[in-house]
Amino acid sequence: MIHQDKKNTAVLEPVKRSAITFLLLGACALCAIIHLRGIGGDFLSDDFAHAGWIAAASDKGELLWWLAQRFYLPLDSGNFAYRPVVFASYALDWIFFGTNAQGWHATSLVIHLLNTALMLVLANRLAVRVGCLDARFAAMAVASVFVAIPFAGESTFWPVGRFDLLACTFSISFLVLLVGRDERPGTLRTMALLACMLLALLSKESAMPMLAVGIALVFVFSYQQRTNGLTHGTLLTEATRETLARYWLVLAVALAYFAWRYWIFGSPWKVYPDSHFPSSISEFWVRISALEFVFVYPYAEYAAIWWVLIALAGSVWLAGLALAAKRASSAAIALAIVLFGCFLMYLLAPATSFAVASFNGEGIRNLYFPWSMFSLFAGFAIAYHRARLALLCAVLLVAFWGQWKLVTLWHDAANQMSRVTAAVPILADTIGESQYALLLLPDHLGAALFVRNAQAGVVMPPRQRISYLPKMAAMTSLQFAEWEQHLADNTIGSLKDPHVAFNRASLVGVYCWVPSRNRFQLLNTRPRVDEPKSWEAETMQEAVGAGCLLSDASVMTAGK
Repeated sequence: MIHQDKKNTAVLEPVKRSAITFLLLGACALCAIIHLRGIGGDFLSDDFAHAGWIAAASDKGELLWWLAQRFYLPLDSGNFAYRPVVFASYALDWIFFGTNAQGWHATSLVIHLLNTALMLVLANRLAVRVGCLDARFAAMAVASVFVAIPFAGESTFWPVGRFDLLACTFSISFLVLLVGRDERPGTLRTMALLACMLLALLSKESAMPMLAVGIALVFVFSYQQRTNGLTHGTLLTEATRETLARYWLVLAVALAYFAWRYWIFGSPWKVYPDSHFPSSISEFWVRISALEFVFVYPYAEYAAIWWVLIALAGSVWLAGLALAAKRASSAAIALAIVLFGCFLMYLLAPATSFAVASFNGEGIRNLYFPWSMFSLFAGFAIAYHRARLALLCAVLLVAFWGQWKLVTLWHDAANQMSRVTAAVPILADTIGESQYALLLLPDHLGAALFVRNAQAGVVMPPRQRISYLPKMAAMTSLQFAEWEQHLADNTIGSLKDPHVAFNRASLVGVYCWVPSRNRFQLLNTRPRVDEPKSWEAETMQEAVGAGCLLSDASVMTAGK
């Protein structure tokens, strides 16, 4: 039992159970509506590659063996990503939905709603343990804020973003088991929390800070359960000893995981071979400041709204701390501070390896974990205010506005891709066996990834019935020099036949996608030997004039 400080001066009237329950259910329903209203559409970018790997293994009858290999073999995709649990979820999607991307999108939405339920359980356990005056409201407020995440889309809609979703699922489950009602977990619960920890780490490397979050919570509760008769130094010593006694097995298993990663990749933590710790404070700051790109698409013109949300959240939290000091135990204050520290840790952790976002807004999925911690300390802070129901509604209003804007952007990109892939077979019928065409498609549409790494995927199985790669391939505005080199190296000839030399004159040219006409249009430009820059400038200028679908950066560059 946590010791309660006897300094309560005013008791808050609990919010009616029906009111907060209705608000939470309404928030979950609104999240579902925002996602389901445009859940159709096609795969995007890396989705094509992941579906292709799984489809190829399935066609050979080796899907289970391929999945088993993901636990001890790298994926050979140019990085050190070690995420076998998520690939298992992709395999299930393939079995149930095949190439119907709607099913894959729905799975991600279900996982996000599951995470919301887990956040409700975790928040309730934390609120009860610190003696929150309205624990039920606090728990439901946390879950409501979490489900309203404004930085959705890349994690909650895009199948590749499921890495963060599942890592969060098992991380929250780990914390739920860690802060259970029993001070010392039994054997079964210990095994379950260790399993959740490993499943989180095997979903994505971003689950690593979970280990620090867990030890911080255990320490806070170990410190608070001591009697006031002990000196501060003795309390720290006893709490540290208790924390290590409860956490040593978790640390041992975590070290085994890091050792295993080192054995496979030669690095216990790297995801990309060229990633490294920042060499200076300034480099670390540059990586962190890349967060500004997260607001570029589609929020740039609404920056003031986000500053209002940040100011509101900060003032609510600080006022909540002051009110907690008057109305609750010191455990509540300690927990609020620890949760805020966990939020900062999750927010800054990616910057230890790379910039947290790219100039086009990609990387917003890195905010899914920080938002889980934000919803915890924000929900608890709101719970100590007399106008807590009104404050919660204000935060949800702004958050859901952001979610609607960003998810809609991803819906539009996926629906555009479905029209592109449907037009590929029609275009292929017009291209001769000895000819070849390039399809100029955007790398990104705003913050939503479009073709990027799927240059072959959009014209190949499993999305297409047959492979059209011997006739065409997609390209982005960044690949003119690369395709000029392909022409010089006879790469196109090898796609048609290993013994065929491709005649440059047989290149039909570059097609671009015109959304207003819902078709590919041939551009009047052709590559010239050793002049990729001129070819690029002329093609992009004509594509802009034709109203082709292009990345925002490509349009601005071509307009100069």
